[in-house]
Amino acid sequence: MGTLHFVGVGDTNDDNIGETVALDLASVPKLVEAAAAAAGMRFSGSLVSGDRFHAATIRAQVSALPIQSDDAVVYYYSGHGARSQSKADAWPVMALGGDGFGGYDAFDLAWVYGTLRERRPRMLLVAVDCCQQEVEDGILNDLAFAKALRAGVNPSAARALFGDFQGEVLAMSCRPGELSRCHPAVGGFFTSRFVAAIGATLTSRMAPNWDGILAASANIDASQNPIWKVVSGRGPSGYPPGLEPFPGSWRCLAGGRPLVRRMAPATPTRGHGSRGATARSSIVQAVRAKAPTAGVARGLPSTAAAPDQAKSGAWAPFCTSCGTKLRPTVKFCTSCGHVRG
Repeated sequence: MGTLHFVGVGDTNDDNIGETVALDLASVPKLVEAAAAAAGMRFSGSLVSGDRFHAATIRAQVSALPIQSDDAVVYYYSGHGARSQSKADAWPVMALGGDGFGGYDAFDLAWVYGTLRERRPRMLLVAVDCCQQEVEDGILNDLAFAKALRAGVNPSAARALFGDFQGEVLAMSCRPGELSRCHPAVGGFFTSRFVAAIGATLTSRMAPNWDGILAASANIDASQNPIWKVVSGRGPSGYPPGLEPFPGSWRCLAGGRPLVRRMAPATPTRGHGSRGATARSSIVQAVRAKAPTAGVARGLPSTAAAPDQAKSGAWAPFCTSCGTKLRPTVKFCTSCGHVRG
């Protein structure tokens, strides 16, 4: 039934979000490997993290995958992200760190999607958990264009999702312009829901459905709205559906709710403390913890770590909504009106 190739990428060395990324990169591959076994597929997995988190390694891993026509491919990214103001498609860039000259090395996830799609696997899943805050053109240096449940998995569900599905499953943890958040107890807010939704489907007798899984993963709160797209069939080799200008046919639980774009400050800061997150009904079994009420955003990193609001309880020296620098005694952001605390 082919091979299920998994590539997991994440900045586990980051001072601010590295621990949460490590949680994500522990849970996702276990889930995918269990699904492959239940579906009767071979599994081939690799991780690009730690000291290997570089553009050359990412590019090599993606390009060297021995994809055959009956194979499935899962690419997952957890880390910092952003997007240039003029970027038209919905994909963010993976932020690889500062270049020492006021810019940030960035690897476009559109390149990853386009490259994997050109190989025409039977099934392609690309899931991303990072911020999409906008920065001015020129700040990002694009280096490429464009988380043991094996015994309890229902084989028929695994085959339906990974063994037989033909098409593309594309998911991002927030809309363009928004922040993606995480917490040391559970990892990425989106990833924890995504893993829980897939796990619930694989262990139930209900009919598997990628749209349903992604809709369940997208219920975070008004400030972070995941988007997704499920395309059945391999389709023509022409214009990739995942590269259409946003919003296009991307799905989002926010519906017609207006998007409040979050511009990064002139000097991007790492780990914006987040607004409170809504509690969720279920989480990853491996974590066995209640959903957090505060977290850290996965926006662009900086050379100086910002205070972790979830740990210290102190106000950050900037607005956690728009990034504006604020005086310690100010309770409201002078730019966007966000309430601190």
